[in-house]
Amino acid sequence: KQGIVQELGANGIGRGAFGDTTWRIQGDNLTVGALIEVERVDGITLIVKNLSN
Repeated sequence: KQGIVQELGANGIGRGAFGDTTWRIQGDNLTVGALIEVERVDGITLIVKNLSN
């Protein structure tokens, strides 16, 4: 599933928009507005990769 980074915290955890919902996300080299893809789920956090690079 693909989405967009909505916000990021200093710890690398943020919120991503997927359709009409948002989820807690974590990944490397993320920036607000970047296109992301879910790699796996870790509890309540989606581990994502940046597709905008």
